[in-house]
Amino acid sequence: MKGFQRGSLMVEVMVSSLIGTLLLYGALSIMLNSRISFKAREGLSRIEERGRLALEIIADDIRLSGYRGCVSSGAQEIIKGVDLSASWIQPELGVRGWAFKDTEFGDDLDVHLLQESSFTTGNWVPDDPSIKGTGVDMLKRSDVLELWVAQPFVMDITGATISDSLKQLSADPDTMEGFPDSSETDPERLLLVSDCSKNMLVKADSFSSTGIVSLDLLNSNSQTSQLTSMSQPQAIMIQGLMYYLAIPSDRDRPSLYKKEINADGSFKNAVEVLPGVLNFQLQFGENTDTELSVDRYVDADEVSDWANVISVRIFMLVETEIEDAVPDAMEFYFFGRTYSPSSSQDKRIRREYTTTVTLRNRSLGLVLTGDSDTPTP
Repeated sequence: MKGFQRGSLMVEVMVSSLIGTLLLYGALSIMLNSRISFKAREGLSRIEERGRLALEIIADDIRLSGYRGCVSSGAQEIIKGVDLSASWIQPELGVRGWAFKDTEFGDDLDVHLLQESSFTTGNWVPDDPSIKGTGVDMLKRSDVLELWVAQPFVMDITGATISDSLKQLSADPDTMEGFPDSSETDPERLLLVSDCSKNMLVKADSFSSTGIVSLDLLNSNSQTSQLTSMSQPQAIMIQGLMYYLAIPSDRDRPSLYKKEINADGSFKNAVEVLPGVLNFQLQFGENTDTELSVDRYVDADEVSDWANVISVRIFMLVETEIEDAVPDAMEFYFFGRTYSPSSSQDKRIRREYTTTVTLRNRSLGLVLTGDSDTPTP
């Protein structure tokens, strides 16, 4: 006779199912919380990486701007040996900026409203169109930074020939590494020629491998005659750069962009430096007396003389690219004000990064006030 087999009671089945469901729920909750925590940590890590990288890129260019020859921090002026065709190009200033109207420290910048505007409009101050480049659309309520940066190549000048029909420099060919050559499709460059007693800005049209540098014959002025009296001068290239925010054509969130400025005042194609930069604000440290120190930090429209700017303070608001980086919408602090998220569905992480950068070429013996290279949580 077969043994008696007893089945599970309904109560036992229900209890087992309940226990299994609770265990499954607990495992799913742990997995979900781990995923949320991972996304938040990843978002913070990406922001930290981006914020520091963006500041480092801009800071490197700021440090190299404002070069006035081998005694850059002195009272030497740059003699302009060329009448530039674009009047807004002023490399002798070294650094210049524009602030969007009504964006003082602590003002409501309306950072969530993403709209662009042509840079030639009066939205940015100083608002004189003749001192701005054209053909660039920029994000409203963010600032614009223009730099004229000394390139890391030095060319030894051995002589100069200046006449009505010929204007050229003779250089040591062994020192022309990094300068354009005959294969360059766009060889025009702005050069700063210096012998520590005199600094002159000229425009080169071509460079040859034999060491002949041809200057812009049409636009060079009578000041170039001083090149023949310089003693063992050297020349470096001065490259114009413009930093600003804009919205890429393939995305709906802004990025930090950089454009190189050509010697004729036109722009090269924009280069996307970093995505996820929501706002960009600047203050300029100006020396207003005879002491080589920062006396005040002001917005671009309050700078009295750009030649006296010896540091730049950057404020940058960086956000995650993914929209649901955190489970709940977060408020954030930027440029002296706390902001709420744009909506309850806005679950991006945002952080402010700020640093103060000194123009090395103007800072010999400088006493700089304020914190430097410090990200704000």
